[in-house]
Amino acid sequence: MLDSFVIICILIEYKFRRCAMKATTVRIDDDTLGRVDQLASELSRSRSWVIKQAIERFLNYEEWFVQEVKDGLKEVKRGEIATDDEVAARFRKWGVDAR
Repeated sequence: MLDSFVIICILIEYKFRRCAMKATTVRIDDDTLGRVDQLASELSRSRSWVIKQAIERFLNYEEWFVQEVKDGLKEVKRGEIATDDEVAARFRKWGVDAR
């Protein structure tokens, strides 16, 4: 049992040493900062943790979105797009008249 604990501690320490943190300054309006502080309190986390999580999620989404757009544009260039009839057929499945 103790050996597992020691290994976990070593892995956590190794990860933190590899991922050096840097400080930065961001201007945030009072309402948004109040929301951050409220959420931090409800989660029993620090303001810094909430802001870091928000930035991570934003970056993950935006990076995914940019890649999806790039992939979609490549598909268009290759002619891999749906015809009007194919689109209309898909919408009809949901009971929507797309014409």
